This record gives sequence, structure tokens and C-alpha cells, in this order.
Amino acid sequence: MAQAIPEFNTLIEQQKAALAPFARFGETSIRSFERLLRHHYAVAGDVLEYSIAQLNALSAAKDPAGLVSHQSGLAADFVAKQTSRSNDFFKLATEVQAEFGKLVETVAEEAPAAAAKAKAA
Repeated sequence: MAQAIPEFNTLIEQQKAALAPFARFGETSIRSFERLLRHHYAVAGDVLEYSIAQLNALSAAKDPAGLVSHQSGLAADFVAKQTSRSNDFFKLATEVQAEFGKLVETVAEEAPAAAAKAKAA
């Protein structure tokens, strides 16, 4: 049976420790990207609903004045919804920025200890 070489195991552990911040960065990036995509998907759904509502208003219109008033109501609702989505996007961006900031701070705090440990080994 093959014997494990202690130096090789130490090298593997040091490589895992050195690449751990990159793995955390990747995980955080993927989570943030997914949240961003979900937000954009919701916005696209709002646009589709607004378009369908506009077409329904056009097909159900009996006179131009009624059509214009109905479409202006739909537009006002759409603008209100998009304003809310815009605020949600700002909140999302702030949360992502804070999450990445915390990740960088954590890595910066851990780096000197990891470097000292690697130097000692």
C-alpha cells in the first residue's frame, strides 16, 4: 500500500488555503449574479404585462378618449412599478457591494496569519 508523503499533504493543504478566498469570491459572485438576473427577469415580466395590457386596451377601446385615459392609467401604474423596481435594484446593488466589501475585509484579516503560517512551514 502506498504511503502518504507528509510534505505532499502539507503542499495540498497550503494550496487549498491559498485558493479559499478565490472560491469564496466565486460563490459570492454567482449568488450576486443570480439575484441580479432574478431582478431583471421580474422587470422583463413587468414589461410584458404592460405590453399585453396596452394591447387589450387597444382592442377593447370604444372611443379615442377612453383609450387615451385607459392607457395613461396603465402607464402610471407601470411607472410606479418600475420606480419600485429601481429602488429594489439600488438596494440590491448596495447589499452586493457590502457583501463584497465584507469578503475583502475578511480576506485581508486572514492574509497575514496565512502568510506567517506558510512561511513557518
